[in-house]
Order: sequence, then C-alpha cells, then structure tokens
Amino acid sequence: MVTAMDYYDNLRKDGGSFIPIYNSSNHVGRNMHRLNLTEGDNDFIILCNIPIFLRYTSEDKTQDVSNVAYAGSAGAMLAMYHWNNGNGVIVKDIEGMNNKCPLRFTTEITDTYASPITPVRTFTDMITRDPGDVVNPQPFAVIGALYSTVSVKVATVTGVYDMLQVSPGATSEKLSDRKLYPIFARTIPSDAGSAKLLPQRLHEMGAKYVNVVYVSNDYGNAYVNSIRKYAASVGMNITEVPIDGSAPLTKDTVKENLKLLDSRINYAIGVFFREHYDVIMEAAAELGVAGPGKFWLFCGALSEYLVYDTQTFQKGSALHTATFGNGILSELGGARNLPEYDAFKKQWELLGDDPDESLNYINSKQPISPQGFNFNRTNEYFHEEPNSQSFYGYDAVIGMGIAGCEAITKHNSTFLNENVFSGEQYYDSFVNINFASGSGDVMIDKETASRTFLSSHYLLSNIIEVGNNGDDVTLQGVGYAYMFHDGNNWENITYGREFKYSSGTTNQPEFLVPAEENMNYISKGVRGFSLTLSIIAMVVSIIFLVYTFIKRDLRQIRYSQPSFLYMICIGTFLMALSILPLSLDDSIAADWVLNTSCQLVYWFFSFGFVTTFAALFSKLWRMHKVMKASIAMRRVTVTRGDVLIPFFVLLGCNLIILTVWTSVNPV
Repeated sequence: MVTAMDYYDNLRKDGGSFIPIYNSSNHVGRNMHRLNLTEGDNDFIILCNIPIFLRYTSEDKTQDVSNVAYAGSAGAMLAMYHWNNGNGVIVKDIEGMNNKCPLRFTTEITDTYASPITPVRTFTDMITRDPGDVVNPQPFAVIGALYSTVSVKVATVTGVYDMLQVSPGATSEKLSDRKLYPIFARTIPSDAGSAKLLPQRLHEMGAKYVNVVYVSNDYGNAYVNSIRKYAASVGMNITEVPIDGSAPLTKDTVKENLKLLDSRINYAIGVFFREHYDVIMEAAAELGVAGPGKFWLFCGALSEYLVYDTQTFQKGSALHTATFGNGILSELGGARNLPEYDAFKKQWELLGDDPDESLNYINSKQPISPQGFNFNRTNEYFHEEPNSQSFYGYDAVIGMGIAGCEAITKHNSTFLNENVFSGEQYYDSFVNINFASGSGDVMIDKETASRTFLSSHYLLSNIIEVGNNGDDVTLQGVGYAYMFHDGNNWENITYGREFKYSSGTTNQPEFLVPAEENMNYISKGVRGFSLTLSIIAMVVSIIFLVYTFIKRDLRQIRYSQPSFLYMICIGTFLMALSILPLSLDDSIAADWVLNTSCQLVYWFFSFGFVTTFAALFSKLWRMHKVMKASIAMRRVTVTRGDVLIPFFVLLGCNLIILTVWTSVNPV
C-alpha cells in the first residue's frame, strides 16, 4: 500500500496503542513510538520524529531568505515519502525497504534565523516533552543546520543527548572534530576539500598573485587555511585580509582593512556571507580592487545570495560594477544531464504537480513567521532547477533510514523492553553508508563523518545581467560549468555558454605581476657577523662578572667597587643581547615572533644602557662627593644606597616609558 505524505502525521493525531521507546532511567533525549499492527511482537512500525532546523529569515529578522531552506525541507520530505513507502525510484537501495525495516519518519521544521539561540532553545524544549506524547513527540534524530556557526552549537547539545545530527549544508572543517562533535555528520563535503577548488581554478586560469578577503570566524578561518595550503603547494602568492564579522560592518572600517590589498592584483577570492557582501564589495570597488578589469571568485556561502536569488543594483553603481562578471564556486548537489539528476528532477516536479497532497503538505510544514513572511511556494517553484539543498536534504533522510536499518540488524534491536540501538551506534552505521542518489554516489568519510570531497559535484556560476529596466540592473549567478572527479582529476563540463568577465567580454583580466620589491633583508653574512660579535660580548661580560665575584676580596677589585663592576657587566650583556632580536626579519621568522622581537630590542638596550652608565655615573658621583668633602676638610660617609639613587631613578623612568609604550602602541 502506498501511503500519502501526511499518512504518518495523521496516524500520530489519530492516536492508538503507541508504546514509547526510550531509556526509562532518563526520559530526556531520543524517543520513538512503537505501533503494533497485529497481535504479536513481529508486526509493528516505529514512528521516528526527525526535526529540521533551517534558516528562513535573516538574523536581524527583516528579510525573507527562505529559498534555500524551503528547498532543503522539501527535499527531506520527498525522501521521507520515498522511505516510508520503500520507493526506490531515485535510490535503488531503498526499494521495498518498508517491508524489511519498521522505521517510519515524520518531521517538524524550525526557523533558525541563522542564530544558534533559537534552535538550541527549541531542541531543548523538544527533548523535555512527555515521552508518551505521540502528537508532539521527542526527537529521534536531527537534520540541520545550514550554517556552520549554528551547527557547532546545536551539535554540542545533540552530542550530549546521544542524538544523531546530520547537516545538509554546514561545511566548516571545525565540525569534523569528533572529540567536540561526536555524533555529528553531514551529506555535504567539508571545506577542507572544497576550499582547494577556488585557488585551483584561479591557478588553472594562470593567476600567480591572488588577493583573499575573508570573514574571520570559524568558517572563514578554516576555509582560508585550506586555501593557504593549496597556494603554497603550487607557488601561488596570496595577500590575505581578514574581516571581523562578529559585529555589523561599516564601509569605512572595511576600507581600512582592504587598503592592505594590492590593487595591481586582478584576481581575488572572497570568503564571506550575504550579510557582509554589500559592504565589502562596495568598499572594494571604491578602492579599485573590484570592478572592471578584476575577477573575484566567491565561495559557496554566497550562492544563496547570488545564485539561488537575484540582486538588483543601481546601474553603474559600485555594487553593480563590483559584482558583474565574477564567479561563484559552490556545491552543486545534482548535475544536469546525468541520469540520476533526471530521476530526481522528475520526482521534484511531481511535488508541484500534486497540489492537493504533496504541495499542500510541504507548505503546511513550513514554519510560521512572526514577522508575517509567507514561506509557501507554488507549483511553478518545482518546475525550476532544484538547488543543492534539495539533493543534500534528500540524501540526509535516506542516509538516516539506511543507517537506522543497519543499526537494527547489527545490534539486534527488538524495540521491546528498551532494546534499541543508541545514538552512538546509529552514528557508527551512518558513517558506513554508501548509496547512489540524485547527487551521485553518497559516500561518508569515516574520519570526518562528512561526505567525501571526491564524490560530490561542484558548480561554477558566472554572475551576469538577467534584467535591466534602464535605471536598475538585475544580476544573478548562472551556471557555466559543473565539476566532477573522474578518479584521477577534476573535469569541467560546460553548459554551452562562454564566461563573461567584468569587462563585458570573454577576455580574462590581465595577469599584472606586482613589481618585485627589494625587501632589504639582512644578509646571512651580516647576520652571522653581528651575532658572532654579540655572542662574544655576552660571553666576555659573563666571564668578567664571574671573575669579579670570585676575586671580590682582592684589594684591586675591592677598591674598584665590585657592585659597580657587576652592574657594568650586566649592562653590557643586555646591550649585546639586543642584537639577537634585531637580527630577525620576516625571511626567517613568523610575524608574531617579529612583533615580540621588535619590542624586545628597546627593552634590552634601554635597560642595558641605563645599568652600565648609571654604574659609571654613580661611581663618579661617589668620588665627587669624597673629593668635595676633602677640600672642605670635613669627614663624609657615602653609602652604596646614596649613589644608587640615580640608577633607580633612571631605571624607573625607563620602565614606565617602555611599559606605557608597549601597552598603548607597541612597535
């Protein structure tokens, strides 16, 4: 019997003899509901609620950004429909699975607002529901979120409650850390692999010098780390500019950062999000590092803004010229003209062609917007190209189903007397899934629990004009080519159109190589000679210091006043030591080492100079007081404390100046 999309939701509402399946020692966490279909223990189904956490509204709650989220949720619900019915029209492995496996899926959807607060709070409410509540059940597993910054928080909580979490969109490499996120997985590759394709694409185009602008957070830092590694492997020179995305950006602040870019370099990589795009690119255009003659290749995080949606700018404005002719490299999901894509596309279109059941059901599941946004779609939506989240959301549910059935078999789960596999065992089965889907072969890397980099398709989009009303221009990323790995190399299959660059032509920007600068690095000979003299001076200072201490009772040493001799030795040692940090430059040391060494030069030399010459001054002052008293024919006692006062005054002044300098405005 083929059941409708809402069949198991209605089954929950109708009630019945459902038996909650949970750990009786802890009602907080994973829960399922068993329904016996006939008498006995062998004919039953297990209802599993899998909530979905996706972003429908912008973080400031002023914009409807539901296009990607709706696609991901619709893809997931299509997969639940196929799974519940054992329909293998897209994934052959699940054909007839409804007769072999008792798991049946239902869902509910939460708008995350691109913030971890809402999903964590909602998830906490879900796990504290009454275990016996079938209509509003506790979760069995979790799908989401789209953004890495949200997923890292949610994954921390799901790990605590033994809840498998599968994301169709979060790509940060940080989420691959199994110690921090023990049962988090994803059906999309991590940035560790995909980030290499951006510099690789520019390298194939011939670019040797590339500017990199990125938002400085977990996502951006991990992404750029992969770019660095690839650039170093091929000899590509990159100039990096981090942008602090933790607070709202202003154009003036961004401009100050972007001034570090070399305007002579015509190729750039952008790693940031839609909320940063306008400010960064407008500032870049005004500084001459974006616009005509330049080419920017953006990461997939901007596909939601510029590929799955259109953007309208004033004709000739900074944002218009800075956006036109650039590219976006993003995860594709399914690739057009492949048989598996065609099979998915056909099922996708059927969702829209059945408004009384499929479309109405999907729309009814969308979150209700307190801001008044309508997230529902019409049948025309399903006759457009499905975006990547449609595929990855579909794969997440199918993977959960296959993994669940594997866990049942492997751990002999009878769903009686709390005999059910754990979330950790569920995760172990998930990382071993391998099936063919609309997005190609879905294979999970066991080390990172992410879809393998080489099993996914990628899309290179060209941002071109798709509308013009005279005053305003509408731009959108249009597919230029898709990339896939043939087992040896990445292959590019174009969609039959030429790439149009910022000049309005198909000619690539010139490769202007920045003029070679003479960095005036310290030569090996000069450095070696200087360090040799420095070491000699320090060794001699130590020898004289030790000699003075050993011979301190000799009349000659005693008359020379050992305390002053000690000070002179220590002072000359410190002055000689200042040559060591002075000998460093960025040809042999990292920036943080240079920042420290530059400041140490002044500390060592200042204290050494003061110590040495304060000793000489104090000694001369002592002699002066004695000679002056002898002329007056009077007796005078000059203590060591009297003559050390100048030393401590000078030392204190240096200490105050250097401390303030280092704290307020270091070198």
